[in-house]
Parts: sequence; structure tokens; C-alpha cells
Amino acid sequence: MDQPENPRSQNRTTCILLAGFGALLLVFLFFSLRNAVNEDRLEDDAATSLPDVEGNVAACSGNRVLGALKTALFAEAAASRPSDALAFAQIARAAVARMENAAIEQELDSGADCSASVAIDLPPGIVAPGGRRNLMANVDYSVSASGDLSLRNASALVSALSGIARSSGGVSQPLGANPLAAPEPAIEPSGPLEPEPAPAPPSARPSFDCANARTRGEQAVCSDPGLAALDRQMASQYQRAVAGVSPDRQALLRQTRDRFLAFRDRCPDSPCIAEAYRGRMREISDIVAGRWQPPR
Repeated sequence: MDQPENPRSQNRTTCILLAGFGALLLVFLFFSLRNAVNEDRLEDDAATSLPDVEGNVAACSGNRVLGALKTALFAEAAASRPSDALAFAQIARAAVARMENAAIEQELDSGADCSASVAIDLPPGIVAPGGRRNLMANVDYSVSASGDLSLRNASALVSALSGIARSSGGVSQPLGANPLAAPEPAIEPSGPLEPEPAPAPPSARPSFDCANARTRGEQAVCSDPGLAALDRQMASQYQRAVAGVSPDRQALLRQTRDRFLAFRDRCPDSPCIAEAYRGRMREISDIVAGRWQPPR
């Protein structure tokens, strides 16, 4: 007669089977997880190896880069005429710069080498050699990772800017210390000051009548020759644009004009107003070219 199997032996066998099954399960999970991690790592490597073209091009353009480019161009031109440094700084503030076809030439660890077509519109009363007021040339420049900009090849624009002068009756004259403001005669006060704004000097005369200036923006423009020059330049561009575009774009120009004026009159200081005028001139150019998009 067979003896019944010892229960303790049965438990030992069951434990061995369970342990073996558990070991196999752990081995399976180990290799599965390792493959999954490796697959993720390959995808990450592939993603980081793709060039961020849009980001790189953005590093070569934008308002900040354009402003730095304009400053660098005028500064290099002024280096050849140290006695006119103040005049160059004033003209730079009143000039309007535009950029087209910005492109990255080489991506560097420290930033990027860029190129673009840059145009500079000189303020009224200032001309480059040959009587030109609108200058355009291709410029090569570098932008560092921290945002600093340095010129690499801008000799055409720098050379033209180095020869700028005042224009009076078609005759070029030296810039002098302050090309955008005429000296004001000394006037002794004859009574209490009136609350109405004083008439603007001829060099600070904008496109509108300063005797009717009421808003903070209008009064600021009437008291600043550089802002007045920007206002005249913008008004001239606006009139040419309205005369040369279709009725729907004329309506768009008038609609955006009201928004610009409201923004200008809310500006707290002159730099804000100057940037508002430059932005408006870029906006007019975009509307005329059909590439304007409403702000979001």
C-alpha cells in the first residue's frame, strides 16, 4: 500500500516552481524595459539632432536685432567722424530701419552668423552722398547666445552713412553738433506763462498744427525735433500709401491709423512714442505689400 506524500515536501515543490516562474518573469520584464528605454533614447537623440531652423532664423531677425543693427551701423559710421558723434546719435534715433530676407549662414556654439537685406530711411533734412535719403544693402552680422550683435560685413551701408550731411536748398552742409534742432532765440518773459503749448520751433514742426495739440502724444511730438521728424516721415508714407492702394487697403490703413494714434497717446515717454512711429511705418509697408496680419 502506497504511503501518502509528505505535505511538507509538496509545499517545497510548490515554492520552487513559483520561484522559478518569478525569476523568468523578472528576466522578461528586465529585457522589455531595457528595450523600451533604448527606444526612447534613440528618439530623443534623433529629435535633438534636428536643426531648429525656425528658432535659428528668429535669432537673426526681430525688432530687437533690427534695433541693434541700426545702432551698430550708425556707431561704426560715427567712428570715422568723432566730432559728429552727438549728431549721429540723434539721426540714428530719428532714422527708420527695415530688414528683409534674414537668414542664418552658420550656427555656432556661441550664437549664429546671419545675413539680411537692411534698409535705412534717413530723417528729413539729412542726406547721404548723392542726395539719397533711402539706403539699402546686404549686411552680414553675428548674434551671440546672449543677444549681443556685431557687424561682419556692412561696408556699403557704413560708407554711405559716414558721408551723411545736412541738406539746405539742395546744398550739403556739415552736420554740426545738433542736426535736428535749430537754436532757439532768447526771449525774455513778458508775463505769466499761458497753459496753451508754445508754438514749436521750425525744426520740431510735425505734420499737424501744434497750436491745436491736445493729447499727451501730440504735445510730446511738438516738443521733440526727433519725434516731429518721425511724424512727418510717417505722414508722408501714409499719404503715398493711401493714394496707391485699393479701396479695401485704404480702409485698412485708416482703421489701423486710429489704433496707432491711441497707442501713441498712451506712451509714457519719448522712446515709446518713437518706437510707436517706427512700428506704424512698418505696419503701413506691410499693408501696402499685402502681408499685414492683425495683432492677436
